[in-house]
Amino acid sequence: MKHAIHCVIINIGRKTRSTKTLNQELKVLIKPESIALSKERIENISLRNQVAGTMKEVFIKDGLAFCVVDVGENIIVEVTEASQKSLCLEKGQRVYCLFKSASLKIY
Repeated sequence: MKHAIHCVIINIGRKTRSTKTLNQELKVLIKPESIALSKERIENISLRNQVAGTMKEVFIKDGLAFCVVDVGENIIVEVTEASQKSLCLEKGQRVYCLFKSASLKIY
């Protein structure tokens, strides 16, 4: 079961295609199930968005692991409990949050 309540809103500065800042605050929404985790930066992958962060908390519910990752803002990442165990994801670890830009909703 997936709920929007697990989404995170991050405020970022808006940039144009020429990378000039417009000094306008935006809200960005991404669902926890749209984010993948890695313990290292991955080269040669189509996912260009790889944000480094630190695991703050992991809690398990119904076979899913919800990971709170501090990337400057806290975000929640949803992975399977099996993935959490195989990656040995624990509090304090450095991880990378990977996502496609198409999964972002900008408001």
